[in-house]
Amino acid sequence: MRWFSIVSIILILLLAACSKKNTKAVEGNTPEELLVYADGAFNNSDYESAFLAYGLIFDQYPTSREYIDAAIGLSRCYGEFEDYQKSFDMLHNLLKENLIPSKVPQIYNVIGDFYERSAGISEELTGEGSTDYKTAIGYYQKAIDYPNSEDQKAKSYSQYKIGSLYIKLAEYDSALQELQKTIDDYPAQQWASVAEEKTSLLQAMIESRKARERLDAAKQDTLMSPTPQMDKAKEPAKADTLKTTAPPDTIKTAPEPEPAPPDTTTEKKPKLDLN
Repeated sequence: MRWFSIVSIILILLLAACSKKNTKAVEGNTPEELLVYADGAFNNSDYESAFLAYGLIFDQYPTSREYIDAAIGLSRCYGEFEDYQKSFDMLHNLLKENLIPSKVPQIYNVIGDFYERSAGISEELTGEGSTDYKTAIGYYQKAIDYPNSEDQKAKSYSQYKIGSLYIKLAEYDSALQELQKTIDDYPAQQWASVAEEKTSLLQAMIESRKARERLDAAKQDTLMSPTPQMDKAKEPAKADTLKTTAPPDTIKTAPEPEPAPPDTTTEKKPKLDLN
């Protein structure tokens, strides 16, 4: 199998680079012990030591029950080393071989995780990550829907991740629905508790946004509504009363005396002088 040769070459390089302490920590151990060591190293971000231990299981114990977990662990390490092509090739090879169906949801989750990481990088660099987020949701959904596995831990993680990704897509109603499914469908799993916490935070955020929107709308209405000063400004200017013609003076002046009528009495005739 060509993967054995590839991993063997990488192991030789890592063995040369790793300290003697790390080498002794994984030599001579059982697959179970190696897996515990590898998982612990990976969780502590010691990816080289994790890769070494996973690789030993993958190379030396291909028929062990830990083989698939080791392959998945190697894929995760490749991702941390930013060798995404090898990571995806290994995962797709595992899906194709379908050696242990019960592990398939876990494999889908790792693929979903990588698409989510890719989306985050794309969003940071270009502002666009929605396509990869939706692809990740598709793989998480495959993990949930896979019929030949009852891995409740893996499936509850998938359901929780779907809700979380809808938050990143700003589809909050869908996010609340998917998180509630985690709580309802997987109540005994730790991801149900995590989903409850995230649901509370999301609801608080939604209420806060609504309150802010109501406040902004009220401010806008206040700015747009007319004020008494504005109403007065809109009224047509009244005629300047100072410029209007003053009313005629109501004080009557005394009328000029009318000429006396002619005396209609008989005028006295002058006396005739008879002398």
